[in-house]
Amino acid sequence: MGKKIKQLEEKKMQCTNIVVITLQLS
Repeated sequence: MGKKIKQLEEKKMQCTNIVVITLQLS
């Protein structure tokens, strides 16, 4: 159970990083 939550949080971080990078490039 804890492992799944950790994976979700990592995915959320990746999405946030992509959004930030996209905003910086535009």
